[in-house]
Parts: sequence; C-alpha cells; structure tokens
Amino acid sequence: MSHQRFRPFKQTLTHDGEDIDLELCMAVKAGNRIWIRGQTGLDFDGAFIGAGDPAAQADNAMRCTQTLLQDAGATLTDIVKTTVYLTDRAHRTPVYAVLGQMAEGGAALPDGADRGRAGAGGNADGDRRRSRDRRRLSARAGRW
Repeated sequence: MSHQRFRPFKQTLTHDGEDIDLELCMAVKAGNRIWIRGQTGLDFDGAFIGAGDPAAQADNAMRCTQTLLQDAGATLTDIVKTTVYLTDRAHRTPVYAVLGQMAEGGAALPDGADRGRAGAGGNADGDRRRSRDRRRLSARAGRW
C-alpha cells in the first residue's frame, strides 16, 4: 500500500559509538488511516513550549496534532483514539482540561478527559460509552 509522509526530518542516533542516520516524519497517511508521531511541548521548530506548565505543553501538542491532521486532510473530529502519558498525576486535571477544550467538536478523548466540563476530573459513564460508540461507528465508516 502506498503512503504519504508529512513533515519529514532527519535525525542521527548514536549507538555503541556508531552513528545511525534516520529519516523520520511527524505523520504518515496510508489509505484512510493516519498515524501521528507522539506530540509534546516541542513545536515544529524544536522550541520547547510551556516549561513547567503542563497545560501549555498539552495545548502545543494538540495544536501540532491539529496541524498534522490538516496536512493529511483530516481534523480533530476524525480522531478515534488518543493516548496521554503524564509524568505526574497532578498534571492530569490541567492537561485533560486542554484536551476537553480542543475536542469540543467531537474528537475522541482518553478516559478521564471531560468534554463539556473541562477539568472536572473524569467522564460520566455515558460520555465514555458515547466515545466508544463513536469509535465503532468511525470504524464501520472506514475512518480509522
């Protein structure tokens, strides 16, 4: 299957004294699927945004994700799965508040993020069910 690579970049990894040149990219589209490289507080120019501010880092990660999806012809509402890694549980509320604001258009949220009540600390069971149902519908519609 053919694929498209978005925002390619080169990186050199040194392992056991040997330099390994890598050609990487920020996103790949194959058919109707898009894979996004993990996003952090780093912007596309390599500057770190929001040192010490997890909400600012999450905002930057979501804005970069939004840009990468647009590059590939999609939007945040096409997301069917997100994974969030936190270095401190105390960051959960500010990070999920940002995710809730960015996902107001209907994007899938990780369990614990709260659409409509950003920062409230958790989804109602109905919100999780709707999220899972939406994923199933998206899969049936071929939008994985």
